[in-house]
Amino acid sequence: VETPTHVNVLSAMLQDHAVGSDFCLIGSKGAGKSALARVFARKLGYDASQMFSIACFQDMTARDLIQRRTTDDKGNTIWQPSDLVTAAQTGGLAILDGIDRLPSATLTAIFRLIQDRELDLFDGTKLVRQDRFDKLPNQTFSSPVFPIHPNFRLIALANL
Repeated sequence: VETPTHVNVLSAMLQDHAVGSDFCLIGSKGAGKSALARVFARKLGYDASQMFSIACFQDMTARDLIQRRTTDDKGNTIWQPSDLVTAAQTGGLAILDGIDRLPSATLTAIFRLIQDRELDLFDGTKLVRQDRFDKLPNQTFSSPVFPIHPNFRLIALANL
């Protein structure tokens, strides 16, 4: 059920999205923040493969949020990108649910992604804004560099 308050908030969310801004919805537990984020995504045509809901928790580290070490089927250690990184590279919508629970050190790890659209991954890979990526000289770098998709957006959900 959409209330007049939900309609006003949704309108503001759409305006922020239109100008390329990320945003945070803050409210009490059970106020409908997650539902509102899903309605927002549906109205903009995001399908399930483009929405990445990330449940934040108190002990979540930067590695949990960005890139985790795992092993492949041969037992080799590899780095696996998180849903946040996948959303950034594919132009998806990342929803950080419970961002208020994250330790400050974990939040600091994604500050450049939010502010500058740049991120250094633990495997040495660097993600940069599309416009910066387009201006990079055609040369080989010591570590891979990939663009962040210009359609990538982030919604943070926080409890009061």
